[in-house]
Amino acid sequence: MIELVYHKKSYVIPENWNELTTKQVVNMVRLIHASKDDVDFLYRALQILLQMSNWDYVKLSNDFKGRAFDHIIWIAGENTLTKNPFPQLSIVPFFSTLYGPKDDFDNIRAKEFHFAEMSYVAYLETNDIGYLDRLIGVLYRKHCGLKGDELLKRGDVREDFNDNLVPKYANTVLRLSIDTKRAILQWYDGCRHNLLQSFKSLKKADGVQSDDFKGLYPLMHSMAGEKYGDFDKIEQKLVWDLMYAMQQFNDDAKEQEKLAKKQKS
Repeated sequence: MIELVYHKKSYVIPENWNELTTKQVVNMVRLIHASKDDVDFLYRALQILLQMSNWDYVKLSNDFKGRAFDHIIWIAGENTLTKNPFPQLSIVPFFSTLYGPKDDFDNIRAKEFHFAEMSYVAYLETNDIGYLDRLIGVLYRKHCGLKGDELLKRGDVREDFNDNLVPKYANTVLRLSIDTKRAILQWYDGCRHNLLQSFKSLKKADGVQSDDFKGLYPLMHSMAGEKYGDFDKIEQKLVWDLMYAMQQFNDDAKEQEKLAKKQKS
C-alpha cells in the first residue's frame, strides 16, 4: 500500500492487484470490461482504489486526482493477480459452498490444470460463457470432508478432481454473476502468466515448450517413464512441480544430444 498525504489528509492506495479486496477486484474487472477511454478509466479506477462513494470522490480536488494517477498506472498494465479473490463460492439457491484453489496455483495438479486450460483457451477463442463456467467448474469443488491435522496434511480443502463432475459443477456456477466469473478469470489469467514467466526458458526449448498448453496430455505422455513415473503419477503432480519436471526433461534431452554428438565426432 502507498500513503498519499494531501491537505493534511491521508489516503491509502493499493500498489498491486494482490492488495485489492474482493470487492475492489470485482469492481476493477467490471471497469476493464466497460471499454472506457484512458483518462476516464484512470478516473474511475482511482475511485475504486480509494474505496470512495461518488459524493466523497467528487469532492476531491482534480489536483489530487491528477497526482494520484501516477501511482495507479499499474492497473492498466500487466495482470499480476495471484491471490484468489474467491476462495469460497456460496451458490444460491442451492445453499451450497464450493471451494477454490489456493493462491498462485499452489495446489492445482496436472490433470486439473489440463482441463482448466482447455476451457480457458476455448473461452478466449470463442467468448462463449459456457467455457468460462466449465473453467470455474474445474477449479471449484465441494469440501473434501477432512478436518484438523488430516486436512492440513492434505494441503487442499477441495475434494479430488474428477473430470466427470465438471459438467455438474459448471451447471451449478451458472448462477454466479458475470462480474464474479470475470474476477475468477482475472485471477486464473494472472496465476497462469506468473507460472509461464517463471519458466521463460521453456518457450525457447527444442523439446516440450510452455506455450503448448492447449492440452497437457501429449506432454505428460512424453514424460511418462522410469524417471518421472507412469502417466497416472504424472497426472497427480502439482502443476508447479510439473513445470520443474518439464524443465529437467528438456535439460536431460539437451545433455543426451550433446553426448550423442561427442560420440559421433
